[in-house]
Amino acid sequence: MQKSKNSVFKNNESRALNLFEFGIFNTKINSAIMIEFQPGSGKELTVIVTDSGLGGLNIFAESIKYLRSIKGPEKINLVYYNSLPVEDGGYNLIEDYAKKVNTFEAAIGGMIRHYSPDIVLIACNTLSVVFQDTKYNDSKTPLFYGIVETGAELIEEKLRSNPGSSVIIMGTPTTIRGNQHRESLLSRGIEAGNILSRSLPDVESVIQRNPASSEINCMLKEFLGSLTPEGNKVFGALCCTHYEFSEPKFEETFRKLFGESEILNPNGYMLEKVFGRIGNDTEGNTQVIPKVVSKTRLKLPELESLGSLLEIKEPGISAILKNYEHRPELFEPPV
Repeated sequence: MQKSKNSVFKNNESRALNLFEFGIFNTKINSAIMIEFQPGSGKELTVIVTDSGLGGLNIFAESIKYLRSIKGPEKINLVYYNSLPVEDGGYNLIEDYAKKVNTFEAAIGGMIRHYSPDIVLIACNTLSVVFQDTKYNDSKTPLFYGIVETGAELIEEKLRSNPGSSVIIMGTPTTIRGNQHRESLLSRGIEAGNILSRSLPDVESVIQRNPASSEINCMLKEFLGSLTPEGNKVFGALCCTHYEFSEPKFEETFRKLFGESEILNPNGYMLEKVFGRIGNDTEGNTQVIPKVVSKTRLKLPELESLGSLLEIKEPGISAILKNYEHRPELFEPPV
């Protein structure tokens, strides 16, 4: 890993935040960013959490809580940026991969133009896969952090601490076809026979409508029932941020299908990687100003359903969701 103590914003001195100890592992996505702020620097930071839809709201809620607990910059503008291009039309419905890339590039261009972020958390496995082929892949301003490598790191950690175990990687069709989790694990020395992958088409859409729906159990049984993982313990990797909302459904299905099992959720693990070096003061003084913005109009029943679950993590987030900013001009997707 290469390290540099130069400001990552050396090309824009007015936005320099006295960041130091910045490093990136040599991966396709800037997945091991280490950031630390000089306490009391009095600087302002803008962080964007983005997803295609509302799955990343769990990471957004955890980010609010996490950032308020640390001693870092005096003020953090925390924006949940919905990169969904059109209502009821996510990236997995775009058949042409080049168009997926161009669409996410348009969304990133919009977030940079409107919010000038310092850090962008791609809280979406699908978009993390697509991101590697965008023109922003090598950007240092802002810093981009994808969740795919986070998931691979967590899976590796669990497999190594449980010899003879195996993992089932679950995600959207785009995520599974991208094969990045598997490739990353193979490059880390994990045996191919211990890695299974399974696409779960449309499960994220059902979860967004109703995370407690019994339909989820039926879909999981249909998609996973034919798998025969090796080993005495099976890990289920939730490689779609929506899946966390229905984690009990995954746990129940895995117990019935595979017996000894454990569900792995990389969402919180991602925040530790990104924010863990900003500060560790549990009585933080950072002012966090959260808001949600979306190009598409969000559906009130979905906001209420997800908001009620997120209130446990961050009281008051339901009000933030209901008062989201509908901004049709956020970005213009390609025709």
